[in-house]
Amino acid sequence: VWTRDDGSGVMIFEHIAAIDDWFKGHPTVRLACAGKPCQIVELGNTFAASWRMEGKTITVVGLRDTAELAAIISALT
Repeated sequence: VWTRDDGSGVMIFEHIAAIDDWFKGHPTVRLACAGKPCQIVELGNTFAASWRMEGKTITVVGLRDTAELAAIISALT
């Protein structure tokens, strides 16, 4: 869990399997996140993002904006 200053947070998952079934029915876009191919999924007021890193998939759920996503990708790489 990555906690924001206001006490809310995001969940960060490392897994091997793809996330195709995790967010079925939610709008999805594929694009580059900090230079890495990633999948963005709209979840109402927040979004999730997934990308491959070192043979695994990283999925972050509860993101508010792309600045948070960029900070997490930077911290993990």
